[in-house]
Amino acid sequence: MSLDKKHLGSGRFIDANYPDYIVVRDVHEGDVKGKMELSRAVKIDEVEDLKPRRGIFKPMHEIFKKRKNKKVYRYANHYGEYVAYRIAEEIGVPACIVDMAKRKHTNKYTRKTSDIEGCISYIHKLKGDSVVSGITILEEYRREVLEKQGIQSNASDNNNIDTIIKAVDWYLRKKSDLSNQRINEILKSIVEMTVFDCAFGNSDRNDDNWGIWFKPNEEDVNQRVELYPTYDNERILGFMEREDVVKAILEDDDTIKRYHNETLLSRIGFPPKKEKVNYKDMIKYLLDNYPEWTRSGLDKVLNLREKDLEDILSECEGLEASYKMFSMAIFKDRRENIRQCLNEYYLKQSAKKYEGEEL
Repeated sequence: MSLDKKHLGSGRFIDANYPDYIVVRDVHEGDVKGKMELSRAVKIDEVEDLKPRRGIFKPMHEIFKKRKNKKVYRYANHYGEYVAYRIAEEIGVPACIVDMAKRKHTNKYTRKTSDIEGCISYIHKLKGDSVVSGITILEEYRREVLEKQGIQSNASDNNNIDTIIKAVDWYLRKKSDLSNQRINEILKSIVEMTVFDCAFGNSDRNDDNWGIWFKPNEEDVNQRVELYPTYDNERILGFMEREDVVKAILEDDDTIKRYHNETLLSRIGFPPKKEKVNYKDMIKYLLDNYPEWTRSGLDKVLNLREKDLEDILSECEGLEASYKMFSMAIFKDRRENIRQCLNEYYLKQSAKKYEGEEL
């Protein structure tokens, strides 16, 4: 059984309350200091069938600037999660299905009940499946491979693309009977995920925000393992910024470019800077070291047109115009710069070929 796509993935707010929606982890805004409270609506092992839609509800972030005037600043992180899913769906990158959603929430202090605006990211794994997080794979690889070889390694290596590729390759060969071709397909999907993050400004692909999905009930051995659909994409295209900050940045084109070049960094990096690198540098490194897989990812992200993104943004019920303008500006600039990186790569390859013929 799988998620029924026909009834999921809406930019209009749905009423995502029990029993139709079983929220495995429900994240609510806490007090004015921004603390969060986690509550488990239903234990996962209490769900005997998968008919109820299970997912993680993520609320819109709000903060009080000052207690005195009770000024509230709003974010659009929940829209970011939805927009990322829709972009991924449009270009053929696996991502968890997302709905804009509202849920009832009772304040533990005032006992007043209100609707919390947010999104619900659906869980795709079925009964009997398991998802092994990136951090689990990387820590096991460090203990069983790197330390035994006397290689120095620390937590920053968990965001090094070379270490990630080597660790997943080692882990899949140890834990599965996949063919070499299938393992390479999974490694390719990791590079494509990284290209997606660079192209659309997702700055939070940490080692707990990706995982490998094991599906033992699949008949075909080579279909029993894959990269789990991407999740926690809310930082895409600047949606994680406060509304007042977005409006201020929009006042100047240079500020927009400086913002997404210096702030929306790739969490996954490469030696010697193993995390939080400029997206153009990351794309260039991927092209030099994983050319075929990177070109495949770039083909996908460059297929998204301005009109496609405009249509996706128009689906988002209640999204402020400033966020639409902000995300479009980031998208246009990044797409142009990524095309330039690709052209530079092809020119470099042509020069190498010419030099070889000369010799």
